Amino acid sequence: IDRDLGRTFPRHPLFAGGDPQQSPAIQSLKNVLVAYSAHHAQIGYTQGMNYIVAMLLGFMPEEHAFWALIAIMGKREARPATTPRRSGEGSGGGGGGAKDIGAEYNFEDIMKKGLPL
Repeated sequence: IDRDLGRTFPRHPLFAGGDPQQSPAIQSLKNVLVAYSAHHAQIGYTQGMNYIVAMLLGFMPEEHAFWALIAIMGKREARPATTPRRSGEGSGGGGGGAKDIGAEYNFEDIMKKGLPL
């Protein structure tokens, strides 16, 4: 988190400087990110969250930004760490085995839930 604070919109007046000691907005950004990573240990902090929170902080106070981040991230369901491979996936063309997908999100399911057809 600390590494990304100074990288978050460094030219924007709200976040210029990148030092939590000098910028109340940077301190709020850090507070929200640390609180979210403690609140949702399964996800923790991932790169890119700093930009989402920074945008929120441009429009609302720190506590509201925290709850808004929870609402935004709550709409994404992480897949399990491994899933069975379908026949023909991966090398060798055979079925079986496990496909390591880490904490990637199932984009297709999210799109089905989020976009009306």
